[in-house]
Formats: sequence, structure tokens, C-alpha cells
Amino acid sequence: GISLHGNFVWLTRLLHMLGANFAVISLLIHLGKAVSYSRVVSPTKVIIWLTGSVIFLLSLATAFTGYVVVSGNMSF
Repeated sequence: GISLHGNFVWLTRLLHMLGANFAVISLLIHLGKAVSYSRVVSPTKVIIWLTGSVIFLLSLATAFTGYVVVSGNMSF
């Protein structure tokens, strides 16, 4: 595999995995904070909420495509 070609490739893969996990956890914490603290609804907050929801869904879709890449290339 590709992890055999190069120095410290295992470290790069580990850091990428940890960074991806941190990004998902951060998104979920931020979403929870937004849900728990949003009491007043205004047009500006609706736009911000929709923008954040789109970003969240796009990030989930991007992450999902990493698991369904052809030939089993999960790190593509």
C-alpha cells in the first residue's frame, strides 16, 4: 500500500485521522451549542442557521464519499 512508500507516512495518516475526528466533534459541539442557546428567532439567525446547516451537510457528504470511493481507496 501507499503507507509503505515514504518516511513517516504513518504519522501523516494518523494526524489526518485525528484532525478529521476533531473536525466532526467540533461541528457537533458547535451545533449543540447553537441549538441550546438559540431562543430568539430573527431573519439574520435563520440565514446563519441555514448556512451552517448547509456547511454541515456538505462536510458529511464529503466525508461519506471518502468511504465509497471505488477500488477501496478510502484515503483518496
